[in-house]
Amino acid sequence: MKNGRKIFSVLLVAFALLVSIINVYAVRIISQDSTYGFTIVQELETLDNGTVARKWISGDYNDAQKKELTKYVMDNYDIIQELYAGQPTVKYNCHSYAWFSQEINNLYWIDDPQKFREGNWLKSTGWTDTMPSGIKIGDVVDYYISENNRPHSALVSSVLLNWVSSKWGSLGLYMHTLTEVPAGYKCDQFGYYRMK
Repeated sequence: MKNGRKIFSVLLVAFALLVSIINVYAVRIISQDSTYGFTIVQELETLDNGTVARKWISGDYNDAQKKELTKYVMDNYDIIQELYAGQPTVKYNCHSYAWFSQEINNLYWIDDPQKFREGNWLKSTGWTDTMPSGIKIGDVVDYYISENNRPHSALVSSVLLNWVSSKWGSLGLYMHTLTEVPAGYKCDQFGYYRMK
C-alpha cells in the first residue's frame, strides 16, 4: 500500500510539473501570408477576460506592400479617411481594435470577441447606414450574420455623420459608413454594444 501511495505521489508531482512546463511555453502559430508569402509568427495568449487571442511576434508587410494594399482600398472603396496608424498590418484585426485596444502598438488578433459582448448589448438594427438613437461615440458595432458568424466589428466615430472606424482584416484602419465594407463583412444586422 505504501508503494502505491509513493507511486501516486510521484505521478501527481510529475503531472504538476508537466502542467507548469506547458504553461511556461506558449503555443506558437507559424503561418504564411497568402498574397506576399512572408512568414507570420504568433503565440496563443488568453486575455484577462478569458478571450483567446493570437499575439503577434514577427512577420509583416514591407513599406511597398503596405502602399500597394492601401492604394487598392482607396481606389475600390468610398473611404472617408485613412486613420493615423492605419497602415495594413497582420498584427491586429477589427475585433481586437474595436473590443480590446485602439493603441497603435496593438499586437493581438482576436477571432471571437464573444466574452467582450457578454452583458454589454444595447440594441440591434438591420443593414442600414443610419445609427439608432442612444448610440454614442466609442460604442462597438457588431456585424451579425448568425451566432457563429460575426465577421466584423467597428467603433462608432461620429453619430451625427453615421461613421465608424474599423480595421479591415490585415488591411488598414479606416473611417467609413456602416455599410461601406468588403463583401465578406456584409451582414443581416448590426448589434450595438457599450463597454462598461
